[in-house]
Amino acid sequence: AAAGTVAGVYLLGCFVTRRRLAAILGSFALLVSYTFWSQAVIAEVYTVGTLWWVLVMLALWYWGQLPSKRQGWLFAAALLSGLSFGVHLYSVLIAPAALLYFVWIVRSNRPNSGQESAGVEQRSFAAISPLLVGLAGAAVGLGLFLLSFYIIDVRQSTTGYDYTAQYPSGTAWGVTAADMQTFWQRLYQTLSAPQWQSAMFPGGPLFMVTRLATFLFRLIVFEFGLVSIAAAIIGWFAIRRQNRPIAYFMLTGFLTVLVLVINYDPGDKHIFYLPSYIVLVVAAMAGFDHLLNRAEQRLWTQKPWGKAAVALIFVLLIGQHFWPARLVALVEGKASFVTETYPYPVDDLTAPRRYAEAIANGLPDDAFVLLEWRTLYAVYYVTAVEQERMGIEMAEPTPYRTEGQVQPPLIAQIKEDLRAGRPVFTDNRYDLPQYFNLQREPNGLYSLSLRE
Repeated sequence: AAAGTVAGVYLLGCFVTRRRLAAILGSFALLVSYTFWSQAVIAEVYTVGTLWWVLVMLALWYWGQLPSKRQGWLFAAALLSGLSFGVHLYSVLIAPAALLYFVWIVRSNRPNSGQESAGVEQRSFAAISPLLVGLAGAAVGLGLFLLSFYIIDVRQSTTGYDYTAQYPSGTAWGVTAADMQTFWQRLYQTLSAPQWQSAMFPGGPLFMVTRLATFLFRLIVFEFGLVSIAAAIIGWFAIRRQNRPIAYFMLTGFLTVLVLVINYDPGDKHIFYLPSYIVLVVAAMAGFDHLLNRAEQRLWTQKPWGKAAVALIFVLLIGQHFWPARLVALVEGKASFVTETYPYPVDDLTAPRRYAEAIANGLPDDAFVLLEWRTLYAVYYVTAVEQERMGIEMAEPTPYRTEGQVQPPLIAQIKEDLRAGRPVFTDNRYDLPQYFNLQREPNGLYSLSLRE
């Protein structure tokens, strides 16, 4: 997905630049950016989301060049947009920009009222036809999303989010088993994400200002640096002079992500800015194109060594202060520049597997296990996928919004399992001692038993 994103960003650059080198430089800026790189090398959904943005942009912009002759590309863009609900909800944030671009192109390409050959009916059809194509594509995309969700829902195993968090702990965010009985209820709970609703718009103007300052600091210090940011600003104005629909698509897309993510406050907030980086690097490509044009006015840059020198200078300027850390990462074969430790341990990439296997190999085939989320899915992968021991079930004891307290449905489930003679383990004590006896086991887990 990350490789597809970078390749797609290069193709997007061809819409706004005259030089392939400028498109390559912009793609390179995204490639070495902190968050994109760190997400590209782990099993996460966020680079798939950026790929979806790129695919929709490519299809939509290509349609916009010859809207009457490329209706199939409009259909494809709308289909991908409808299907994006099944990728990640931040993929849907492209909708305002896409709608603005669609309306702009349709209005700009209406037949002139003075054209005698185009009657009223023909003009109406020309305006309605793109709308019908777009609606049809979106309907097919949504249909495919619903079908895929239904198939997953029907075949859902106990390894899914519903069983590891929603059923055992959903009372913390107002969801009970009664709210999860039908397909449509489960679909609604998935799309509305009640567990994370409290993280949206948690503060006022001061909160927004501080988060914006943090975003700008991160953008300059960790992600792109001043040269790329300056190139993006220059580039957007250059695009605006040449192609206003694309320019305002980019501005709307960037601001949509920025406003919503600034007002969203999960632990991994910085990841959700990734779609805005797609827009930013495309604008930077146009800026690099402008700067390369200025550089080419120097005679020495026309010589082979001069062209190579210009390219090298731009590469060094794009990397700026974080080049040493990226080079070390390439040499070591791991993203050693990543400072966040919660997604994965960058110092030892084999540690999650070793830890998961150590836990999995010590579990009975019918165990019920409480594990924090990072450990849970690693162990579940080993037991369910590799060892095919589907009798082992797990739950996250204190997910977000439980305030560190194991919820009543999970307590009831543990008691029921223990009464039935099922072995129950936990990786930490949490607040379980007030309900159960805990005994440390050789594998590092605690075994639970009922109090007399």
